[in-house]
Amino acid sequence: MTGPNTLRLAMWSGPRNISTAMMRSWGNRNDCVVVDEPLYAYYLAATGKPATANEIAARAAAGDAACAATFDRYEDRFARAIAHVINILDPDVIVLGGGISNVDRLYANVPTRWGAWVFSDRVDTRLLRNVHGDSSGVRGAARLWNGR
Repeated sequence: MTGPNTLRLAMWSGPRNISTAMMRSWGNRNDCVVVDEPLYAYYLAATGKPATANEIAARAAAGDAACAATFDRYEDRFARAIAHVINILDPDVIVLGGGISNVDRLYANVPTRWGAWVFSDRVDTRLLRNVHGDSSGVRGAARLWNGR
């Protein structure tokens, strides 16, 4: 790690075998931090029914109590996890990738929650959507591969 505010955190969600491989690709670098907090596991435990993150988000917005509780729990846990990253690394920005990055509510809700867990009077870190689509993590991992 080379100093404050020079690091970026990439997060993604995908099929377990792909996301695990991607996490290991990024996590093996000494300039990256990887956090994996699966939304799907919360939903599946509560309902026993398969659904994508976008489907769960749409159902939550439509008033489905199990979906709303799933997202509430996910956003709380995600905010706590990211607060620890902010406390340790003090990043300028955190960029979401993968399918979960398509869920709009995360960009509004998670930053409002992490302040309770950050050891500072203010939090200037921004949570942003990726620029190149939800496959940005795959592109980044492929680009990094040749550099090793």
